[in-house]
Amino acid sequence: MTLANLLGKTLKDEEILRLFENYQVGDVVYGFDRLREGTEDEYWAEAKMAGFAIRFDQNQVLRTVFCYASAIEGFKPISASDVGVPFFSSFEDAVDAAKAAGVRHSTGHVDDPLLGLKSSWVRRECGEASAHYEFRDGKLVLVTLSCPLP
Repeated sequence: MTLANLLGKTLKDEEILRLFENYQVGDVVYGFDRLREGTEDEYWAEAKMAGFAIRFDQNQVLRTVFCYASAIEGFKPISASDVGVPFFSSFEDAVDAAKAAGVRHSTGHVDDPLLGLKSSWVRRECGEASAHYEFRDGKLVLVTLSCPLP
């Protein structure tokens, strides 16, 4: 079972509970609209040593998985085999693969010297999971899986 296959499962689904046990996922943190701005409630859990964080929506349905391809923000790099989508060594490789596969995709770049941020991204819309690849200084750092756009 890969993380991509778990999208759409509920927080108390047997496969999610097994994931928590296998990867020693810590506490589930409940976030609510404290400021009454109309945002929906959400639930978060992290497995920093395994390299991922997961977000459930207000209905406790897994909607987003953050997969850390590089050691950043206190996360160890995830094993690509646990994710369920291909990893790419460069922005160009990700774009070329999407084109070759005929996969709907979009791209973007950020180059902000003031913030010291230089990144590129590719978002691929693939069946049961959308995959957003973030590259910083040419290196893959984060793959975000999410339920596909309607």
